[in-house]
Amino acid sequence: AGGAGGAAGAGGGMSPAALLSGMTEKTPLHVTMATSRTELVLRLLSLGLLGYFVYHLMSAGGGKGGLLDGLTKGFNEESEIPDVRFEDVKGVHEAKEELASIVDFLKHPDKYTSLGGKIPKGVLLTGPPGTGKTL
Repeated sequence: AGGAGGAAGAGGGMSPAALLSGMTEKTPLHVTMATSRTELVLRLLSLGLLGYFVYHLMSAGGGKGGLLDGLTKGFNEESEIPDVRFEDVKGVHEAKEELASIVDFLKHPDKYTSLGGKIPKGVLLTGPPGTGKTL
């Protein structure tokens, strides 16, 4: 029940040999892919669920907080200058003097560069927690 001479196949369409029999190199070939409504509904539903998930991830269920809350924090706020002085620092007197000389150099670099000093790229303070490294 299905010879090669253009008989209908199982789906009611023509056989590949019958389709290709009338084609030449100059004949354009048009292919149309049909999608079912079920596939379309499933794609839209999955896209909607993804959008819902991303929305709740960004807003963390509404209100303050969320994935981007930490990234935007500080852009709209003015930074507070700490009210800590060298007199508040406890510890080794020599370390405080060295730190004071670094601060003096940062405030008045021309005084040191005129003597041939090189400007440092930064200062690395080390020590256990709570020893005043982040003055």
